[in-house]
Amino acid sequence: MRFVYNGTTEIAPGPADRYLVRSAELGRELTATAYQVNLLRAFEAPSAIDEVLKAFPFDRDASAAFLTDAVEAGFLLAVDADGRTQLPQTRRAAPTIFGAPPHDASSPAAFTVLGVPFDANTTGFAGARFGPAAVRSAAETCRYVLDPLTLAPMGFEDLGSGRRLLNGVTLADGGDVLVTAGEPVDDLYDRITRAVRDLLQTGTIPVVIGGDHSITYPVLRAFSEDSLRIIHFDAHTDLGDIPTTGLHHGNVFSFVLDRIEAVEHIHQIGLRGVMSAGAAEHVERVDRIGVDLMRAEFARVPSMIPDDGPCYLSIDIDVVDPAFAPSTGTPVAGGLFPHELKTLVHEICATHEVVGIDLVEVGHADAPDDSTAHVALETILTACDGIVRSMQRQLQEGDV
Repeated sequence: MRFVYNGTTEIAPGPADRYLVRSAELGRELTATAYQVNLLRAFEAPSAIDEVLKAFPFDRDASAAFLTDAVEAGFLLAVDADGRTQLPQTRRAAPTIFGAPPHDASSPAAFTVLGVPFDANTTGFAGARFGPAAVRSAAETCRYVLDPLTLAPMGFEDLGSGRRLLNGVTLADGGDVLVTAGEPVDDLYDRITRAVRDLLQTGTIPVVIGGDHSITYPVLRAFSEDSLRIIHFDAHTDLGDIPTTGLHHGNVFSFVLDRIEAVEHIHQIGLRGVMSAGAAEHVERVDRIGVDLMRAEFARVPSMIPDDGPCYLSIDIDVVDPAFAPSTGTPVAGGLFPHELKTLVHEICATHEVVGIDLVEVGHADAPDDSTAHVALETILTACDGIVRSMQRQLQEGDV
C-alpha cells in the first residue's frame, strides 16, 4: 500500500522542541519531532512506508509507530491501484456528545453516535448539515458520568418519565463522516456505508445523526441482516418517484425498497398533510399509520408492528409538530408532541429487536428558545434505553 501526504495537514511549533501536526478538517492532532516531520514530508509523492523507513532508518520502531499513527489520523492518505487518493472516513467530533469517549474499535461501547453533516439532497430548506453539531451542542447540558467506585456509566435522569436512562450502559462518539465539497456524491455514500459497517463489525449499535433523510439509504446498505423491517417516523412518506436526478430526501424509501433486498417492510408513523393521489408501487410493503390513527389507537401502535425479526428505526424530526421542532427543512403543522414521540419510540424499541437508529433533518437553531435539537437528543436517549430494556427482557427469557 502506498500513501501520500494529506495537503490539509498543518505543522506548527509545539511544546518542548516538538511540533504539532494537525488538521482542522479532520479534527485530529499528533505531536512530532523534527525528524518525524521530515518523515511525513517524504510522502509528498506516493510512497510505501517500508520505502520511507529504508531511506530514513534512524529509530525504525518509533518511526514506524509514528507513521502508523499518521495513517490512522488521516495525515497520510492511502493511494489505490488507480492512483486515486482515499480520504479518511470520519473526522473526530469536538466536543463529543455528553463528553463521552471517542469510539475505540478495540473496546466498543454499547452505542456509538455517528454524525453525517450532509444536506445537498433536501428539497426544502437546507440546514440539516448542522444537525450533528446541534445535537452535540444540546448534549452539553448533561455529562457522561462514571460511578467513582465501579466506573460504570451512571446514565441520565428523564424527569418527564421518571426513568433512569442507560444506567450502566456505555456510549461513544464516532465523530462525523467526512463530507468534502465538490466530490461525487456516490463517493460520500460509499464512505457512509463503510463507516457504519466498521461500527457494526465491532459490535456497537450505530446511532446516526443527519443530515437530510437521503443518508438513510447508504446507512442501511451497511447492515448484513437477511431481512429487516424499517420503522419510520415522519410527516412525509419519502416514497417519491426515482427521477433521473436520483436519490433525495423525498424518495429515499423508494430507493431502499428497490435496491436493498433485505428490507421486507416499512412501517410509517406520524404521516400528515395532503398530497396528490396516485398509484403506489410499494403499497404491499408499506403500512401507514397517520397521525389521526396514531392518536386514536395510541396504546396499540407498537403492537401493530410485528416483532418477528430485526428492525431499523429511522426518525425524521419533522414528525414532531413544528411548534416544538421548528428547525427542520419541510415542517408540517399538526405533528406529534415530544412526549408522544418519546413514548412510542421507547415502547417500540423495548418490544422489538432494533439493530440501528438514525435521526435526521435537524437544522441549525435560529433562536434561543428553539428546542429542535433537544427534542432530538431526548428521543435518541429514549430509543437507546428502549433497546437496552429489550435486550434485558430477552436475557431474562433466555432468547439470547
